Amino acid sequence: MSAEQLAEAVSALGLRYTRTQVTNLESGRRDSVTAGEVFAFAAALDVAAVLLLLPLGSDEPVEVVPGHSTDAWTAYRWLLGEMPTSELGKQPQLDITWFAPPVTAAYRRHDNGLRSYLHYKGGDGALATIAGARVEMQQEGWWRPPLPDEVTEAIRPVLLAFGWREDPPGELSRVAGADVSEGTS
Repeated sequence: MSAEQLAEAVSALGLRYTRTQVTNLESGRRDSVTAGEVFAFAAALDVAAVLLLLPLGSDEPVEVVPGHSTDAWTAYRWLLGEMPTSELGKQPQLDITWFAPPVTAAYRRHDNGLRSYLHYKGGDGALATIAGARVEMQQEGWWRPPLPDEVTEAIRPVLLAFGWREDPPGELSRVAGADVSEGTS
């Protein structure tokens, strides 16, 4: 893609960009971009934004913070909240004693449960995982991703079994008088 084509594609997304701005980045006359620009470039190039930030698949070191470099996979895990900052620059390893922040963990559980349910065409375990994540999201005031209609219908009995209901869709509330745990895991 030429600099002109990239500028046009980014501009078509709603971020006014010129060929000169692109060439200034390419030549190093401008050495930084905003997060919005990274997202627009990724959309225009039809790639994951993280691939513009990190050379996954390469052994090229990544300077995550000034003076601290690590491999791209470790930087990726750190960026996604899957490892603590204190582990950057150390020998890469999977630290099973560290847990992702609750918000990251809830969305990861939700996605994993949804993928499992849709891939295997059912499963109470997957529904319980989705339900548990959605209950936690509701309790914490976090946005809940929309569910496909088939999952919305299938999850209602699971939520009811745990003393919750989702009515209208997307809005969880405690069933009056229910004496159950705070959700599922």
